[in-house]
Amino acid sequence: MLLILDGSGTVLVGESSLRVTKGARVLIGKGVFHGVRTDGESLTFLSVQSPPILDKAKGTLDLEPRK
Repeated sequence: MLLILDGSGTVLVGESSLRVTKGARVLIGKGVFHGVRTDGESLTFLSVQSPPILDKAKGTLDLEPRK
């Protein structure tokens, strides 16, 4: 899920593109391609993944602190 905290832009989800502004929530299914585009202004968002993403090559979860 992406929660748009500030700004505006476009969120790409699969074959769709969604115009987003502050307060928007976008649900993204497991394994679905996604990305964020801005229109020249800043865009701040919170990304929440559940379960956490596993990096199989390193054997770590994205919630582990990086050293």
